[in-house]
Amino acid sequence: MTVTLEDVAFLYGLPTTGRTVTGRTDYDAIQLLQDFALPEDTDMAIVEKCFREKEQKRSHSVMLKKLREVWAQFGVPGADDAGRIDRYIRACMLEIFGCELFPDSTSDSIPCFYLQLLQDLHSSNSVQYNWGAATLAMLYRGLDTAFINNNINIGAPWLLLQLWSYARLLLSRPTITKDFEGWGLPDIDSCPPYGRKWTTRQRSKKVTGPTRSGVDYARDVCMKMKSEYVVWRPYGHIRDRMPRCAQIEQRMFLLRIPCIHYWVVMWHYADRVMHQFMLYQTVPPPPPEVWSRMEQLMGYQHHTYRGIDWHDIFANEVNKWMNTNEATVIEDRPWSEDIWTDYQRWLSVYGGAHLVLIPDGAATAPVRDLSYLRETPGHMSLSDIESIPDTDDEDSAPEPGSIEEQQFMRV
Repeated sequence: MTVTLEDVAFLYGLPTTGRTVTGRTDYDAIQLLQDFALPEDTDMAIVEKCFREKEQKRSHSVMLKKLREVWAQFGVPGADDAGRIDRYIRACMLEIFGCELFPDSTSDSIPCFYLQLLQDLHSSNSVQYNWGAATLAMLYRGLDTAFINNNINIGAPWLLLQLWSYARLLLSRPTITKDFEGWGLPDIDSCPPYGRKWTTRQRSKKVTGPTRSGVDYARDVCMKMKSEYVVWRPYGHIRDRMPRCAQIEQRMFLLRIPCIHYWVVMWHYADRVMHQFMLYQTVPPPPPEVWSRMEQLMGYQHHTYRGIDWHDIFANEVNKWMNTNEATVIEDRPWSEDIWTDYQRWLSVYGGAHLVLIPDGAATAPVRDLSYLRETPGHMSLSDIESIPDTDDEDSAPEPGSIEEQQFMRV
């Protein structure tokens, strides 16, 4: 299982089509902020205070706390001041970007180069950007970094992951005392997404004995997960009352395509999780790009490459969004367990631990670190790991513990 473009569209109401979110990042941050996201008569000294002193002349991040203070001082613009309203909207969007969609490890700063994409808010010719794929790219990169480096202080849209777990995993979701009733209102262009369900009042359970919380408990719950505890299609009953961007054809989510956010490129493999679409699951093909290119993509960091256009660097990946038909996974057969054993075998070799369909009697000891998931065969889905046949091609399977193996484990 994984978070897919479909989940982003339904949980966040973000578009998963449109122009890729990429381009240059070396714009004058102070100038961008002054021109597009602050009141037009803001004193330059106040503008500069929105940045950390060492970054005032660099294309880096504005401190959201300072941005809030400036607008608190000027107040919310009136309805007759269209220009200032646009600036206020951009400031609010920076807040959303920095706190929810593209947060850094502090969750209180955001690069100003996003403002270059927000200049035209009203024109009928304004570009629609693929904010959904960009957000998913940042989540994938955060999970990848946390897994390989065993680092939990990572900037990523973790709220999306939390809402995804609530929507799909019965053992992790809170108890809602009263369901939200405003679905589809006032219309599909401005109605709330499915993630709104989990912002209503929740009931806390009284706990006796040891506290059922903490990392060890959460991992224990994951290791005990079974297929019947998973909601494979959580959005079907309410699909027609979701935002317009979520009501596209399912095939538009069935993509084997790179998700792009400026310097971050992470592949979306719908063909590895077809059960989530209730479609027939076959053994997935190898990654579409050679490992050297995949490794190169993982090495890019925006603060180490200045004066470049990421659109040009990732031209090959960007072009794949020009014709998504070539990236669409073609499968019309309904879900079946006919080849489930073959898929489990593939997943156990290339996908690390299997967190659903755990056989009765499988070990469920607490997981102490991330390496436990890939080093403990007892938690894999196959009852006997030794029954997995060796591959005929020695070069087709990565060495145990290698970077290549970890890459394949990111399913």
